[in-house]
Amino acid sequence: MVATPSHNKLPLRAAAFATLAEALDYAAEGDTGCNFYTGRGELYAVLSYAELREQAQALARRFHSLNLERGSRVALIAETHPDFLRFFFACQYAGLVPVPLPVSINLAVISLCQAIAGSAGQLPGGCGRGTQWLRAFPRRSGGKLGFAFPRGSGNLY
Repeated sequence: MVATPSHNKLPLRAAAFATLAEALDYAAEGDTGCNFYTGRGELYAVLSYAELREQAQALARRFHSLNLERGSRVALIAETHPDFLRFFFACQYAGLVPVPLPVSINLAVISLCQAIAGSAGQLPGGCGRGTQWLRAFPRRSGGKLGFAFPRGSGNLY
């Protein structure tokens, strides 16, 4: 496995993008990306911006198949892992609002928030009735980390 290069063939365009997805589209034209290291400094995953864009757009299409309203919030466990970036940018392409949650959050807390939203009409943090929460949680299948969704839509990539 080889890390993505540090220097890009694209010229720097600081603050020239209307959206985060537009910035990723531009970065995907270059050679750089994200490199993920273990606590021991060993490279364990490489994700070029081109791969990230392709995978995020595929996930965004899957999000659309779930019939979520534009602006719906999507709870994501914020891990230092390529999957977090894939899902975060998928939300950007799909018009959804990613809500990063700390790794330490218990999935029971997410379920409780969903129940509160459905019965009391108010989520902690001011999210009102009708807000659709989708929770993603890690699931290992055949050595590949995937995400399973409560609606039974299966792996998204």
